Amino acid sequence: MNIENIQRISNLLFIYVLCALVAIAYLFQYVIHEHFCPPCLLQRLSMISICYCLLVNLRYGISAKFYGLAILCIIEGAFVSLWQISYHACPQFPSISPPLLGLRLYSWALIIFAACLFSVAILLILLAATKEKIAPKWGMGEKIAFTFLALLLISHIIFIPIQCGLSTCAH
Repeated sequence: MNIENIQRISNLLFIYVLCALVAIAYLFQYVIHEHFCPPCLLQRLSMISICYCLLVNLRYGISAKFYGLAILCIIEGAFVSLWQISYHACPQFPSISPPLLGLRLYSWALIIFAACLFSVAILLILLAATKEKIAPKWGMGEKIAFTFLALLLISHIIFIPIQCGLSTCAH
């Protein structure tokens, strides 16, 4: 297996895992009736944006500029997670969600963003090891990832007005 295939499979796997995590977050909120959380919407949007950057990477050829955009999305999501952790550290703002394996979902989000940053760094190192530009490929895996990502984005766009109305979401 050459570096080109490793890059392609790693990007696809990255997209599938993040999309699954966003879908699980929706499951927690709408099926298990987890309390609504506006910062969680921003964290999910950051994860969807990371997936979009990686999908563009696959569509137009793997490039450091798309990984750079993914890193910016990761940083934004990590900042939102840190803000939410700090917010809930204050005693007058108790956490409403039950812990999952000992941590709240917003703490898990920060761990996920840290893992994403590490993963993108590894992908950038692999990209630097290649001499030529990696050509775009748009196979069945990419089409499925695009469909999954598009469904998550559409559901995100639909659920925000349902929860917040046409005004600012209250926390």
